[in-house]
Amino acid sequence: MKFTKIVLFAGLILPSLNVCAATLKATYQFNNTLLAQESTAPALTETNPLGLNGFEDAVVFNRPLRVFHWDGDTTPNLQAGLSLDTRGLIPANSYSVEMAFEFSDISTNGWRRIIDVQDRTSDDGFYVDSSDHLNIFPEQGGAALVPFNTFHHIVLTVNTAGTVQAYLDGKQQLNLATTQMNLNTPHRIMNFFLDNTLGGGQGEFSDGRIAWLRIYKGDLKAAQVKQLYTSGVSVSGSAIDLGAYNVSCNNLTSDKTVSIKTRSKFDCEQQGLAVKPADNVTLIAQGSKADATKTVKGTILGFSKFNLQCDNLTTGAAITVPDVKSSWDCESAGLSVTVGDTVKVTVQGNAH
Repeated sequence: MKFTKIVLFAGLILPSLNVCAATLKATYQFNNTLLAQESTAPALTETNPLGLNGFEDAVVFNRPLRVFHWDGDTTPNLQAGLSLDTRGLIPANSYSVEMAFEFSDISTNGWRRIIDVQDRTSDDGFYVDSSDHLNIFPEQGGAALVPFNTFHHIVLTVNTAGTVQAYLDGKQQLNLATTQMNLNTPHRIMNFFLDNTLGGGQGEFSDGRIAWLRIYKGDLKAAQVKQLYTSGVSVSGSAIDLGAYNVSCNNLTSDKTVSIKTRSKFDCEQQGLAVKPADNVTLIAQGSKADATKTVKGTILGFSKFNLQCDNLTTGAAITVPDVKSSWDCESAGLSVTVGDTVKVTVQGNAH
């Protein structure tokens, strides 16, 4: 049984921007392999005592992906999971781990191990706790819930100043002064989902599925984590001040289209548009400006970046903005629009 402190955040605590940016060192997509995409990175090693691990299809953030399913038992020597030899890959005290995964059940006492960096010899480490919060035991837990049977985007960062941060679906949950997650053991093995086999608190294990894993040298910053989360979700978005507007979602790679009418948010993939990573996708939203006190703007998700074109079909004016990350604003970018004008917003890019 674990007892832990809970910390509530009123907002994100943004780390200093004068620290060197994180560098991607290893990418694991689980497309029927545990090999890294980078030839310089080692393969993951699986622990599979019951012989039930494997690859399968899943829908992750509304997108069809190949995933790795680990399947074991809470008994320490029957647990399943993955391990990574980090020697020569990342520093012991300056790294980030980005994952998209789900737990499929709850352990005996509700705790579920995410990451172990002490060769499975200690109860300490990164968990989802019995209250369904991210937790660095024995430090403290976050506020937002991490329900099982749902894929979540989880990021853990460790820096040389002795700070550990954890993020859930783009939002910071933990900001701790601790060296608890430093890779200080001789072999510097990082275990995923495998709980300790020595000491107290054993058996805190859950089966689950993982869609991707990325390892970085250095600590990702809050803005980078948010961008990674938004680029990993389905092709979707929202628009403000277009009234009831029409959206055409076009996958140019597969030559498929869906149409949506909405006053707020839209999700092309939920409405039936199949999108794979790197597919060339164009979104066209059209409506009329409704409120002089607002600007025609919104958010687009599912792209690492996209090109934006805003057309005032009433006046014939148009502006273009390249390499937009997520949020867009036609009027702030220079398009003049008055109430009643018909505006067409075109987004083009490759799905992440």
